[in-house]
Amino acid sequence: MTKNRRKLLNSEKVDEILKLVDEIAHTSNSGTLIVVEGKKDEDVLRRIGVRGEILKLSEYGRNKSVNLLEKYEFRDLLILTDFDEEGEKMAQKLEKIAFNCGFKVNKSLRLKIRKVFIEYSKTIEGLRNILDESLKRRIKMNYFRNLSGG
Repeated sequence: MTKNRRKLLNSEKVDEILKLVDEIAHTSNSGTLIVVEGKKDEDVLRRIGVRGEILKLSEYGRNKSVNLLEKYEFRDLLILTDFDEEGEKMAQKLEKIAFNCGFKVNKSLRLKIRKVFIEYSKTIEGLRNILDESLKRRIKMNYFRNLSGG
């Protein structure tokens, strides 16, 4: 991570990132289907505690994945495609299709994630580095807080 990015990752930002990570895991573990682009994206989500169902677009191809949505019994959906131009277009297309299949798409969580993470990474798999950095910063902050008696 660049020096500027480290500087931006202050205590408040670390709290915000860790809170979002918990929200993603809780949302999935409460029965929301998550759609990602590929295996590395899934790996990152599993690492942060997502235990629920994840649909990987790369595994089936975009068109087949869209057809698969109709077969899922989930009614809630979180689309976590990348935040680059292609990923955003893909998310918009999936959102329309999911809506037509009767899914409730969690747009607000995607927007929160995008807002917080976009300055660090445009990819879902890039969240791994941000999370690692956040956890390191949290450990350092707690260590120095304990040293100073606070």
